[in-house]
Amino acid sequence: TTFTGFSPGGVKGLCVSRARLTDSTMVVAETFIDMLSVAALEGTRGIRFFSTSGRPSPKQVDLLKRASRRMPSGASIQLRFDNDAGGKEIAEMLEAALGEEASVVRCFPSDRGADWNDVLRNHTASNVPGRQPS
Repeated sequence: TTFTGFSPGGVKGLCVSRARLTDSTMVVAETFIDMLSVAALEGTRGIRFFSTSGRPSPKQVDLLKRASRRMPSGASIQLRFDNDAGGKEIAEMLEAALGEEASVVRCFPSDRGADWNDVLRNHTASNVPGRQPS
């Protein structure tokens, strides 16, 4: 068997960072580890982070819509999903759902099949003297 962070019959919530009045960007990531990886890569200043834990449920989409309405005027939304068919499908669906609320940008890792934790690990490895990215 493989690990799953979700139990059958459960209801998925939405992971969100603390809201600050200075937030001007809403980052929505596919998983919690990707959310943390983007924070490590980009910093946290001015960014409110969200994780859907995979494909968002209708309730999560509704929560994201409400959260986007609570962002300051002129805020942007970055969709940070995996560079694979599933990630692109989720990003397309969320762009359609959230595009009425704010400016939406899809951001994928440059390597096909990669997620944001892969990007962080490669970034970290490339900054250690004598160590090659895996």
